[in-house]
Amino acid sequence: MSPLNRNSSFPYWLFILLWLVLGGGIWIWVSQIERQRQQAVVQCLERAVEAQAPNSPEEIQQLSASCTQRCIRGELTGCP
Repeated sequence: MSPLNRNSSFPYWLFILLWLVLGGGIWIWVSQIERQRQQAVVQCLERAVEAQAPNSPEEIQQLSASCTQRCIRGELTGCP
């Protein structure tokens, strides 16, 4: 009997299904975290625009960069 012969009754598809479910779960989890982060940055930007109305696209970019940096540092609620 050759070691290359496989037992055809062994459910290899179960391992494939397990990996697919695991990968899908991780993808959903990461997507949720990214959505929360984006929402936190949007809320920060909305508050910043209400407090100080920007006059130019450069000011909007600076406010956006500031909110993104605050998120990265963990200063915003919703940012991991």
